[in-house]
Amino acid sequence: MSFVFDYDTNLSDVEVHFLGLLANANEDVLRLRLARGFEIAKLPETKGNALLADLERVSIDVIEADMNIRSLSWGGGFFAVTNTFDGGVTTAAEENEGIVLDADYNDAARVSLYLEPAVQCLRLATCKDIRLAFEYYYTLDHGHVHLKRKAQNPHIRGFRPGFSLGKEQLILWERLMKEDTLLFKHDFLKLAFRYFESSFETVNREQAFLSLIIALEIMLETKGVSLAHSVANLLSTTNQEEQQITTEIAQLYRRRNQIVHEGVFHFKGERSFSPDFGEGVILTARDFVKRVILKAVDLDMDKRHFLLYVRGASPSQ
Repeated sequence: MSFVFDYDTNLSDVEVHFLGLLANANEDVLRLRLARGFEIAKLPETKGNALLADLERVSIDVIEADMNIRSLSWGGGFFAVTNTFDGGVTTAAEENEGIVLDADYNDAARVSLYLEPAVQCLRLATCKDIRLAFEYYYTLDHGHVHLKRKAQNPHIRGFRPGFSLGKEQLILWERLMKEDTLLFKHDFLKLAFRYFESSFETVNREQAFLSLIIALEIMLETKGVSLAHSVANLLSTTNQEEQQITTEIAQLYRRRNQIVHEGVFHFKGERSFSPDFGEGVILTARDFVKRVILKAVDLDMDKRHFLLYVRGASPSQ
C-alpha cells in the first residue's frame, strides 16, 4: 500500500490535513484499520522527503541529513498516519477556551482522543516502543503547503528490530480499542498502565525496569502474599507454569531490591557493560505487566475483588 499526496487539488484553507510519522514501525502496522478518518500507509521516501521539506521550510538535503527524521525511515519509506479533516474547526483548540475537545467536533481532539490511545494500545499489544514521533497539521492551497502546527515527540529513538504484529496482537489491539478508547474502567489499571507507559519514556534502564515492577505492585501487591505468587496464581494454568512464573518474578523482584537497596542493576558475573544489557530483563517485565493488565481487563473487577480472585476467594465476597 502506498499513499500519494495530491498536490494538484485546490483545497480550502479550512481543510486541514494531519500527518503523523511513526517511529519503530514496520510493514506490519499496515494491517491496522484505524477509524475516525485516519489511514495508515507507507509513504515512499522521495515523496516523504519532499513533503517534509515543504512542511519544515527547508531543502530536501536538510531533511535527508536530519538524523531524527532518518531514524524513522525503514525499508525505503516512512510509516505515516494521515487524515484530511473536513471540518472548519481550528486545530489549535488550546488557544480558544470556547472550543470543546470532542472528537466529533474538534479536529485536534481526534488525535488526542483516538489516535494517541490507538498507538498506546499498539505498544501494549506488542510491548515495543512504537510512537508518533512527528505530528503536522497543514493545508494545501493550489499545491502550496501551509504548516498550521507541528509537534515533535521528545523521546524519538532509532529503529529497534523485532517488532511483529500477528493475528493475536491485532485481535488484542481491536479489543482494547473498543469505543475508540483504552478499555480501562478501574483506577488501579489506569495507574498501572501509566507506569507501563513510563517505561518507554526514559533511556535509563533502571528507571524503566522499576516503573514496570511498580505497575505489577499497583495491581497485585497485597499483605501476606508475595508478588511472585500473586502473578503466578493469576496467570498460570499448570503447576509447572506456576513454578516457572514464580521463579521468574522472584528473580525480577530480586533485581528490583538490588537497584533500590544497593544501587546496582546487574547481578554478579553479568556483562553489564554491553549497551544491550538489561533489554531482555525489561522486555520480560513488560510482558508480565501486559499479561496482568489484560487478565484484569477480562475480569472487569475493582481492585478489592480482583485481589480476592487472585488469592482464590470468591469475587462475590
